[in-house]
Amino acid sequence: MNSEIKKEYYRPKEIEHVYGIKSVTVRAWFSKGILKGARIGKLILINGDDLRDKIRRIEEGEDSRNVFFSKSHFGRRAPQKGARP
Repeated sequence: MNSEIKKEYYRPKEIEHVYGIKSVTVRAWFSKGILKGARIGKLILINGDDLRDKIRRIEEGEDSRNVFFSKSHFGRRAPQKGARP
């Protein structure tokens, strides 16, 4: 685990900077109920404990459900369907 200060809630952009997971992915996980959090108007706040648990499960290979990237894709875009290598 990273040695950053553990916060209670993160904005998607903070998650992108700290963990390297694209904010679009975080928003999709929140919308699908994969990550817990709160929406205040347009602001999305993701529960830090839930986020760290999700990352741990991905890294340990326990959670592949609704995952848009594998462990090696942290910080990189997943290839689009039909895209050439």
